[in-house]
Amino acid sequence: MLRKRSFLGALLLCVALFVLSACGGEKTAVPDRPSHGNISDAADILSSDEEKKLNELIDRRNNDGDGARVAIVTVDGVDGDWEDWTKDTASHWGVGDHGKDNGALIAVDMKDRHTRIEVADGLKKTFTDDDAQTVLDDILDPGLKDDHPSQALTDTTTAIYDDANGVHAVGSDRGFWARNYGWFIAGGLVLMAAVVVLWAIRRERKIRKGADREIAEYERSHPGEKVTKEQRRAFRKYRSYHRHQPADFEERERRKEKARREGRELDPEDDPEVTTQYAPSFAAWLPLYVSSPGMYSGAGSSPGSDSSTSGSSFGGGGGFSGGGASGSF
Repeated sequence: MLRKRSFLGALLLCVALFVLSACGGEKTAVPDRPSHGNISDAADILSSDEEKKLNELIDRRNNDGDGARVAIVTVDGVDGDWEDWTKDTASHWGVGDHGKDNGALIAVDMKDRHTRIEVADGLKKTFTDDDAQTVLDDILDPGLKDDHPSQALTDTTTAIYDDANGVHAVGSDRGFWARNYGWFIAGGLVLMAAVVVLWAIRRERKIRKGADREIAEYERSHPGEKVTKEQRRAFRKYRSYHRHQPADFEERERRKEKARREGRELDPEDDPEVTTQYAPSFAAWLPLYVSSPGMYSGAGSSPGSDSSTSGSSFGGGGGFSGGGASGSF
């Protein structure tokens, strides 16, 4: 009898452990859609200037036609199925135009070194799953492996838009040109590009050092308060776009103070929840970031701007039924 009870107890324990292991850890939540621009760079693989230029490329290509709408997400690890997560992210963000289902999401997981191009059903007419696999194999994965994330994402984005507009035929040797086009640039242009890159790197380092000094000053005056890695990264990006106090800063502050005294609502251009305001210090920036992280972790928004306006890849698109391709680097 004792043996029988012991056996039953062991069996129940095994069943319980199996159920718990099947439940596993929690899946990584789908991130919020970028409040500004078309890129969510949680893995921080792009500098502020690189992200700005890539956003400008996407906006420009979106305005050129409606063949495709591209968005980008980078992460440092995903718990759960990678393809399910990218599909859910693309659907949740509404990548593409409503009714056209012409969206594409470029996803990069830096921790597990996974990549994927999620393709909406409507876009597959001009950018097939085979095309997506070719772009991953020839452009994105080699570029990430060689530690050139900005160029790899730029070339991948361009390839998707080009295919959607019929610039490249399926099976063309696009990868060769994407990898080797630099060898065909004239020497003078190469030199000019090198100068620009060096200037951008120097500028980025200067901005980062200045932002870190502001954070250090805050930590000295607020002992015991720890600035998180996410806050530090967000402030660096914010300061890259908002380095100098605007000429009308003091006038805006007077208008805001007057509106508060009179109990009036702030004008949209003075409302920190509508228009990104200049913060003269990290201490002034932090509460704004806590209230509206999307608006205070980069360029932010200006009066009248809207993520759904022309240039944005988020138009309520859908049709993400699993089309696309996955890769690794």
